[in-house]
This record gives sequence, C-alpha cells and structure tokens, in this order.
Amino acid sequence: MKSALELVMEKTGGKITGLSSSKKKKISEIDMIYKSKIAEEEIAATGKCRKAGENEEEIEKIKTELASRITSLKAKCEKEKASVRNI
Repeated sequence: MKSALELVMEKTGGKITGLSSSKKKKISEIDMIYKSKIAEEEIAATGKCRKAGENEEEIEKIKTELASRITSLKAKCEKEKASVRNI
C-alpha cells in the first residue's frame, strides 16, 4: 500500500508545490470561520439540552442533530479549503 506522499508524488509527477502565503491566510480564515460556526452550534445545543431537562429522548435528538450539523459544516469547510488550494 502506498503512502499519501507517494500518491501525491504520482499525481503531481513528482512535483510538490507549497501554498502561497495568501492561500495559507485564506485557508486559515476559512478554518476560523467554520470553527466559530461549530462553536455556535455547540452552544445552541447546550442551551437546548438544558431546556430539555431530563427528557433523554429530546436530548438524544439534539445531540444527533448537532452531530449532523457539525459533519455538514466540516464538509463545507474542507470543500472551501480545497477550492482555495486548487485556484
């Protein structure tokens, strides 16, 4: 099985180019934006769980929805970062 580096080397013909400082900055900004969005979702879910009290069914539903939203946000983040890398 080939390592990730070997696969990249094959795809790029042995050339690995670094990202420009502007691309690194944009990727960093995207990371910060999505980390804050995830934090907002977690805070909102915590508040909803407190309101749900001891209703375990409702709390489980909130946790499932939170996990789904976080997964979606992470996917969007990676998609945006990939588009910056490929520009």
